[in-house]
Amino acid sequence: MKKIVVVAVGVLFCLAGVSTPALAEDQSINFGGMGLVAPDLSASVFYAEYERMLNDNHSLFFRLGSLDYDYDDGEYKEDGDGPGVDFGIRRYFSGDGMKGFFIGGTVGIWTTDWTFSEPTAPLVDQAGEGSSTAAKIDFEVGGRIPMGSGNVWFIPSFHIGTFVSLDDECNSTSLPGASCTVESEVGFYGLLGLALGVAF
Repeated sequence: MKKIVVVAVGVLFCLAGVSTPALAEDQSINFGGMGLVAPDLSASVFYAEYERMLNDNHSLFFRLGSLDYDYDDGEYKEDGDGPGVDFGIRRYFSGDGMKGFFIGGTVGIWTTDWTFSEPTAPLVDQAGEGSSTAAKIDFEVGGRIPMGSGNVWFIPSFHIGTFVSLDDECNSTSLPGASCTVESEVGFYGLLGLALGVAF
């Protein structure tokens, strides 16, 4: 994951250095969070984005984020956290840059470290810890609402997506050395988001 973050930060600086004279002011740094509270699951994501317009309607963006979640269905319990990197595109319908309603999508790579417990399971799988690497596919709808007459924007959004496991590891802690067949419950999700964007 460290290599992914280093490459991602390098891409961010390259994007920031690209000069497009006609769109020189159409860039934004966005800071925000997404969250979900449901009967079995609570999750939060905090992130920072660099976004740059390609033309009057489309932008590319790069996101670094951190996920934290808890899952509890009354029998199986899991909690985990980890970082991720997304690359995405947005379409703005104003026809005048980063303003108003947009739709978008991202693809990314996220890693999580997690622990689980399941008292009703056979002893070998009663408790353990694992790590996962997953591809993330995300679709979003939202809007950029100006705050006063400055360059600060209020950005509410709604996200749906899924994590697709690429690699899972699990170790039993209730019976050290035993095999562990549990996989992380992180998968399909719906999240509400809120961010502040600073355009320049």
